[in-house]
Amino acid sequence: MAEIYRAYAADLQRFISNKIGDPTLAEDMTSTVFLKALRWLREDQILYNSWQEFQVRVGLPSSVITRGA
Repeated sequence: MAEIYRAYAADLQRFISNKIGDPTLAEDMTSTVFLKALRWLREDQILYNSWQEFQVRVGLPSSVITRGA
């Protein structure tokens, strides 16, 4: 995420600043955008991991699942 921030934050901040006319608020909004993106990515990863676990459980016999619990 740090690499993405370095690559896009300045352009995003400039874009927001041009739209709202307040560089300080644009800086805050840029941070908010990246924090929301980070949360979304984490939630997406959790959902992905849950989906993988579900697929494994569906594909395994119940005796194997019970032993592993």
